[in-house]
Amino acid sequence: MRRKGIFWLKLAVFLCLLAGLMNLTGTLLDSGDDIMQAASALNHLPRNSVDVFWLGTSHFHMGVVPQHLYDAYGITSTMVTGNAIGLSATYWELYEALLRQDPKVVVLDVYPAAAPYCYHYVANAIALGLASEYPDGNTAFNTATGLARWLPLGSPVKPAAIVDLFLTQRIADESVLQIARLHSRYGDIDRSSFRYLWGENRLTQSFGYMYSNETLTEDRINRRAYTQEAALETYENGFFWTFTDEQLDEVRLLDTTVEALDRIVSLCQSRDLPLVLYATPYMANDAERIQFEAVARYCQERGISWVEGPEALASPEFLRDIGHLNHEGAIAHTDFWGQYLQAHYDLPDRRLSDDARYAPWRDNAGSDDQLHTATCLASVFEASEYVRQAATLGEDYLIFVSAEGAMGEGATEALFDLLRDTLGLSSDAFETWRAARDGTFSAIVRGGEVLQARYAAQGLDYTLSLDGFLVRFMGGGGTVQWTVDGARAGHGLEGLSFSVYSLLDESLIQFGTFDMSLPAA
Repeated sequence: MRRKGIFWLKLAVFLCLLAGLMNLTGTLLDSGDDIMQAASALNHLPRNSVDVFWLGTSHFHMGVVPQHLYDAYGITSTMVTGNAIGLSATYWELYEALLRQDPKVVVLDVYPAAAPYCYHYVANAIALGLASEYPDGNTAFNTATGLARWLPLGSPVKPAAIVDLFLTQRIADESVLQIARLHSRYGDIDRSSFRYLWGENRLTQSFGYMYSNETLTEDRINRRAYTQEAALETYENGFFWTFTDEQLDEVRLLDTTVEALDRIVSLCQSRDLPLVLYATPYMANDAERIQFEAVARYCQERGISWVEGPEALASPEFLRDIGHLNHEGAIAHTDFWGQYLQAHYDLPDRRLSDDARYAPWRDNAGSDDQLHTATCLASVFEASEYVRQAATLGEDYLIFVSAEGAMGEGATEALFDLLRDTLGLSSDAFETWRAARDGTFSAIVRGGEVLQARYAAQGLDYTLSLDGFLVRFMGGGGTVQWTVDGARAGHGLEGLSFSVYSLLDESLIQFGTFDMSLPAA
């Protein structure tokens, strides 16, 4: 009998180790492309340092700027969010977050209540429990597995969360096998992947906020007549559904939505934690509005706070797409919440404290505009404009400049002058490359100062020590690559390439290559 007990104990230990290994491998292969990455800051903030949780979906991590909330109102906050996650996953995220933080207020984005009529197929499929409608390898598979990886190994809520999510969301079996499903990413693993595995992510600096400088235009609003089949087959954002009167008469909150809301409400009430329910402004369709009105009635019946958002922010000038605020909208939205929180809750002004717990917000004070510029460079598609914006970055960022191959019509004298005048590239190496218009050129710029510039006709390979870390550049044969302490910090093909590297959290922010063979647009 004793030997049989030892066998089962060994088997249990083996299965736990196997589950842990698969969990870590899935995170490694994702290399940051994780449904829960917007909440990654939470795991690394000091205990009991967060006064407000933004709980729910991407509507918050694309609609509230925690650093701005601190800079303008002295309120510390962070995201407890994930892309298109259901309310069941939100419950477990909150449960885990409360193990390490003692917030004064929780604000819940109720966007998932709009399913199955909302613009995003993931939320629709989750709400209806139709895992078979998810495209293989897409984000919906990650809703349960992503949260399972986000919950730390050893978390007391992890086993219950995994079982609950796989049962309530009917996630297909193959979603568990991250090792097989993400096999195409084996070749992309580098040191930065391992850094993400251990939670080192630039979202810690932005507390989960996702920067953008996009603005919604009419041509990106795809209006279509609603059918459930179409909503489940739409593997992209952007469809604005229209409804018949008969369809609108049938719109109701799903029982599963009410049950999930009840769980979140009960959890907060058991902790005497103020909870506010809210629908972030976006271009909601008629069916979504009916469901949000139903949530408002739900709150009134139960004595729960419901806040009506500023409708003006739901106009295209404040949106990046039909579902999310752009940066201008997010700043205005954050101001709305700063004023609301100050008016309704007794939240201390943490700017007046030198407590070490609030160092992440204090140390990042005033950095919002810089990080916004750095992350939004990805949407700049013209080399001259890229150079102008990159030149505004201060000493917290390294700008890696590299050129490979022959420079054609796109490399105008005006562009060379701009590189010299804005980024400070005026060395002999730069002038030699400018004259040759061929070969390999590289430079490192920080705060308008050139730290290194080199040129070679046949390619370059060198390592440079900067502030205690090693920067290596390799260029030639039509490709270039930058690394910092062995972690990828940008790469490019033939043309003019840029990489922006944050010294604040030691990570690549953005990189891209401009084709210099064609005339400038």
